[in-house]
Amino acid sequence: MMWFSVAYLLKVQVANKIESLEFSNMKLAYERISVTGFPGIWRVKIKEPRLKLTSNNDHKEISTKEIECIFDLSFKKAKLAIYNKIMQEQDFGHEKIYYYFESKEPVIANLRFTKPFYQLSKDSSLLNALKTFKLDNINLNATFHNEKIFNVSDFTVNLNRIYNNDAQDISIKVQGGYAGQNYLLGFNSSHLKLDLLFINAQSGASNIYKVNNFELGIDGDSKVNLIGSLESSSNKSPEGRFFVVLSNYLKVIDKLVHPNFAVSKSTLKQIVATESNSKIFDTQSDNSNINNQTAFEINLSQEGIKIGSTNLFGSDIDNSEIGDEGEGEN
Repeated sequence: MMWFSVAYLLKVQVANKIESLEFSNMKLAYERISVTGFPGIWRVKIKEPRLKLTSNNDHKEISTKEIECIFDLSFKKAKLAIYNKIMQEQDFGHEKIYYYFESKEPVIANLRFTKPFYQLSKDSSLLNALKTFKLDNINLNATFHNEKIFNVSDFTVNLNRIYNNDAQDISIKVQGGYAGQNYLLGFNSSHLKLDLLFINAQSGASNIYKVNNFELGIDGDSKVNLIGSLESSSNKSPEGRFFVVLSNYLKVIDKLVHPNFAVSKSTLKQIVATESNSKIFDTQSDNSNINNQTAFEINLSQEGIKIGSTNLFGSDIDNSEIGDEGEGEN
């Protein structure tokens, strides 16, 4: 009788937490929830889960056959597992496009909660209830019309909630590799390392986002390194300061800046070349192609966004396309 009572509470609690994840442009739906594992364990199975994302231009739905959540005896720890293909349906109004994501091994995340899962209040957010979240060495292949379009390798996520007096800071560390088609992201391969800290994220006052490390290597011939912090609140513009190092900055700008960005690529190249405070030949680099480093500061304030002393959206910027041709080719 005890097992079935706990199973019922778990089923209701999972449904409540799914509802708490709903936002104006995001909704998580499912076919049904079941609890198995009698008599010694609790396995919560969410059948046909679907994450629906909507925008003005299109509609996306990410789905899989089943997600299984296995709880330990304390109900403070759980293992979240996906054993099937993940499908993304994208509806542009006139046609639907389907992408599939598949892993040779189950996609498994380990979660730890701030209190036993069944004790969480109905109104508490699942994200706020997480103490740790860990995703280890995930490898995914993405296909379209049965053709491989990209893969993600050794993808790892570590989230850790740090208690700081009455506030709760959140540490997030991410790393992983990407290899795919140039037309998807503007480059063929990359490797990301990110170490980010949300300071006082639950305090209700200004939040500080501290980037302890951001490193993005692109195609083996260019790289972005960034450290700094950003402070934001609801009643003023974000303020922050970042120190940036670009290896082969012409290629970085060509590959990462969207053609429709408010400031042209040629203008950004001119600004970076003018405002950089050091150009270093990196003899220690593992890749001999990455040898020209350019460093500068980015400052965000009420006045706008400045690269060095140049206001990125100031009236003194000559936002022309002159000089783009032949620079930083992929």
